[in-house]
Amino acid sequence: MSELVPMAELLLPLAVVVPIVAATLPLALGLRYDDVGWPVAAVTSLVLVGIAGAVAVATYTGG
Repeated sequence: MSELVPMAELLLPLAVVVPIVAATLPLALGLRYDDVGWPVAAVTSLVLVGIAGAVAVATYTGG
C-alpha cells in the first residue's frame, strides 16, 4: 500500500472541514450583509478544486 505525501495527509481533512465551515459563513455574515451566499459558495468551490488538485498531484507523484 502506498503512503500519502504529508501534504496530502493534511489536505484530506481540509477537504472535509472547509465545506462544513463555509456552510456556516452565509448564516453568520447574512446578519450583516445581504446576498453573501453566492460569493461564499464560489470561493469555497474554488478552494475545494485547488485542494482536490493538490491531493491528486500528491498521490500521482508520490505513489
